[in-house]
Amino acid sequence: MALSTVTTAFSGNPLNRADHLRNDAEILGDWARRDDARFVLFADDRVLTDEFGDIAG
Repeated sequence: MALSTVTTAFSGNPLNRADHLRNDAEILGDWARRDDARFVLFADDRVLTDEFGDIAG
């Protein structure tokens, strides 16, 4: 079977991860100042939570 006919689980995903924008401080700053901005904080590949297990805010 040709490799081009094999579809892996994560290929072809329509989700736009915008990875080319993640290191752009100006764009990230613009997004952070939006009223509808939301963030999830991670440390060591884990979501940061408070002492109750709620997402830290």
